[in-house]
Amino acid sequence: MIGKKHEVSQKSLKTLEKVMFSQDDYGFEKYKKPLSHEMNYDWMQMFLEEMADGLKYIQNEMDRKAKVIELLENALKLESMILVESALGILKIEGTGK
Repeated sequence: MIGKKHEVSQKSLKTLEKVMFSQDDYGFEKYKKPLSHEMNYDWMQMFLEEMADGLKYIQNEMDRKAKVIELLENALKLESMILVESALGILKIEGTGK
């Protein structure tokens, strides 16, 4: 049994496994063969491009978080349910996992 000490790591591994298998399925459907070192790709360049995209995704998520915090802080000051609903709308944007 894994204790509280490893709870976040265990959850992260389960999420990573799910995403990796999903990506395998997507790649197989697209290319009709599994990922292999024998494919004619510059793997280092592909990694660099994926990491560049990943950094942009993180920046956008940081910006989204800042906007939600701003909306919720203003909602508290103004007692505005409309701002709370706007914040929830941002959090529920398609592709965010919820």
